[in-house]
Amino acid sequence: MFNNKTFQPHKNKRLLTKLIFFFISLLLITSCDSNLFGIFGKDTSSETTISSENNKVTIELRSDDHEFYEGYVYDKGIIIPRPTYVPTKVNHTFIDWYSNGALHDFSAPIYQNTLIIAKFELNLAAARKAIEASELQANVTVRVKHYNTTHYGTFETDVGFINASGVIFAETTQSYWVITNNHVVEPLGRTHRAFYILDYKNNEYNAFLHDGSENSDYDLATLYFVKKHEVLKPITIASNNGSIDREVIAIGQPLGLRNIITFGVITRYAIVELRMEEDGDIYWTSPFACVIHSAKTDFGSSGGMLLNHKLELIGINVGANEARTMAFAIPITEVLKYLHAYVYV
Repeated sequence: MFNNKTFQPHKNKRLLTKLIFFFISLLLITSCDSNLFGIFGKDTSSETTISSENNKVTIELRSDDHEFYEGYVYDKGIIIPRPTYVPTKVNHTFIDWYSNGALHDFSAPIYQNTLIIAKFELNLAAARKAIEASELQANVTVRVKHYNTTHYGTFETDVGFINASGVIFAETTQSYWVITNNHVVEPLGRTHRAFYILDYKNNEYNAFLHDGSENSDYDLATLYFVKKHEVLKPITIASNNGSIDREVIAIGQPLGLRNIITFGVITRYAIVELRMEEDGDIYWTSPFACVIHSAKTDFGSSGGMLLNHKLELIGINVGANEARTMAFAIPITEVLKYLHAYVYV
C-alpha cells in the first residue's frame, strides 16, 4: 500500500520530462560543431589549428620595389623550384633572386617564412634613352640678369648673370611653370633682376617670378614663361620620397653644360649646411632632412631635378659637398609642401 503523501505522480512526471529534455539537449549539443563546446569547457579545436600552422611556411616572391609576384603556404621543408619566368622592371636588368640578403638557394629546403626578392640594376643606356625621349623636355636653364641702372634708368650697370637649373613641373593653357632654388634668383646686391628660361633645345623665353614664391626656408622659388611653338612636357611628380640605396638620376646644367644626366644612389637623409664658396659662410641650413645622394652635380646644378628609377621627380638639387662626392636635394615631400603653401593658392 502506498502512502499518498509520498507518491506524487505529477511531480515524478515533471522529473521524467526534465530528464528527457536534458538528454535530448545533450544529444543535440554533441551533434553540433565542436566549437560549441568552447562555451561549456575547454576548446581543443584551436590547438589542432595552431599545431597545423606550425607545420607550414609562407613563401612570397616580390620585386625589390615590393611588387607582389606570387605567394603560397607550404609544408615545412619544401624545396621550391626556381621560377620559370624572368621578372622585368622598366629601364632595369634582372640580376637574380635573393633572400636574407644573399642569393637564394633553390635547392635548399625552407623551414621558415621566407621572402624571395627579385633584384635589378639600372640599365643606364635604357634609362638615358627614355629620359632623352621624354623627361628631358622638363629640364631648363634658369638665367638671371642682375643689374643696377644709371639716373632715370637710361643705362644698365654692374651687370652680372647667374646660370642654373630648373624643372618644368606644371603648365596652363598659356604658360609653363618652373621650380628652382631661391638662392638662384636672389637679388645679389643689385637693384634690378631679369629672368630668362632656356629650354632643353636652347630656345630662350622671357620669364617672370611668381609673386610670393621666393622662400628662403625651403630655398625654392617659382617662375613661369609664356608658351611658344615648342611643345614641352612637365615632369611627373612622385608622391613619396626615395628610399635609401635606391637609384637616382640627376639632370641639370652643371658648369655651363646642358642636359647633363648623372646616376647615383640615395645614401641617407640628413640636415645640411650650404656655405659660400668664397668665404665659407653658411647661407642655408636645411630645416628638414635632405636627400644625400651620389649622382654627380656641380656649379649650375642648383634647381635641377632628381628622379627615381620610374623617372618621377623626387627632389630638387640644392648643393654638394666641396669634393663633389655627395650631392644634396630637397625631398619631394617638402617640395610639395612648398608648392601648396606658396604656389597652388
